[in-house]
Amino acid sequence: MVPASDPSIPIEQLAERANKAPGGVLRNPAFRLAMIAEPGFLRRMPSSALEALAASPQAGDDVLADIEEEIAWALEENPELSRGDIVKDIAEAILRDIPQRGLKSQIRRRLGI
Repeated sequence: MVPASDPSIPIEQLAERANKAPGGVLRNPAFRLAMIAEPGFLRRMPSSALEALAASPQAGDDVLADIEEEIAWALEENPELSRGDIVKDIAEAILRDIPQRGLKSQIRRRLGI
């Protein structure tokens, strides 16, 4: 099996592997290119994959910013949801896997929760 960090892996497989190997996916240059070149790339990923990517220590501000854009899109497409509901769901998934208390409070401040 090709590692998630291998740039030759097909883009569709990157999305599938995000749950199990988010760090490898984030280190893969093809993932960064897909985020730039394919509008809606993250939108097509399951929410569990986005949660895994956001919770990964390798997730940089660019990935987190793109996930925040997906939150905005979700709000436009689903007016019955509130930003708080979406952010809370994502934040709970991220915070569940972060042991450092200081980092948790930084994330809470950034997300406004």
